Amino acid sequence: MMHRRAILFMLFLMMFSILLTLIFGLMLEMGTLDREVIMSPWFIIISQMLAFLLPLTIWLGIHKEKLNVFLPHMRLGSINITCIIGLSLLLQPAMMVVSGLTTIFFPNEVSEMVMGMVGYPLLLLIIAIAVTPAICEEVVFRGYMQKKYENKSFWSMAISTGFFFGVIHFNPQQFFYAFVMGIIFAYMVHVTMSIRAAVIAHFVMNASQITFLWVMVRLPELLEEHPDFDMHAQPSDAEIVMAFVLLGVIAIFSTIAAGILFNFFAKHNKKRLEDYRAKHPMPETSSEPQPESCLKDRVIDGALIAAVASLYLIFVFG
Repeated sequence: MMHRRAILFMLFLMMFSILLTLIFGLMLEMGTLDREVIMSPWFIIISQMLAFLLPLTIWLGIHKEKLNVFLPHMRLGSINITCIIGLSLLLQPAMMVVSGLTTIFFPNEVSEMVMGMVGYPLLLLIIAIAVTPAICEEVVFRGYMQKKYENKSFWSMAISTGFFFGVIHFNPQQFFYAFVMGIIFAYMVHVTMSIRAAVIAHFVMNASQITFLWVMVRLPELLEEHPDFDMHAQPSDAEIVMAFVLLGVIAIFSTIAAGILFNFFAKHNKKRLEDYRAKHPMPETSSEPQPESCLKDRVIDGALIAAVASLYLIFVFG
């Protein structure tokens, strides 16, 4: 049961992340770690490596597995790269709407944290919030975990890894957004047979978000000397509602455009894989169908996933 090892690794990853959080919190209370350090891009870079690459390295060492086996690396080509960048940008307004709606119920801690770091150079923020997560998180979720689910159907794999991707953020405001994006990233890797597809998409989404926030926060400094500009003025509730409605309208049209591009992307990769398999025929394998998982296996899988969900709920809301 290859996929079960992915669920077990998810539990290991969550406990490792919780342990790191507790250690950092203890260090903060003891004064050995300064709050200013935690609110820096350098800390994000280091913590991402500690939270994802270190536990993955330990897990692979325990099971005597090699990472390169889990990283599909088929060449993308210029058409795929263009489609992936386009899809990532076109889906951004819809994801912003989803994020805005979830903010009604849960505080947007990530946005607040990022806005507290806008004093740093934009390039450093992009490295910390776009480059590092795109590599560390995709290697884990669309690399190791997705490969472990290759004996399951696409939707079973995509929904499971998307759910795990949402859970590992330990942030209810981010959960649904991350869950949906996890499914999209899973599809991109599945059809292109390249981990680079998810890395590029993840990078473009995060980089565009941090750039937008950075510009919006720094914009008052640029307009400060304008005679009609009041940098201390707060938008009214009506202006906020109008801005959200406008974003919703933009999201509708951009999502329709994304759907058209997505259809082209899917057809392009279907033909691309057919051409590849024609030139590189796969070795013959047994045509016998794989046995259905028994009730016992399903109960075990369900119990493990319930353990993942319970650990998430206890840590976030406990």
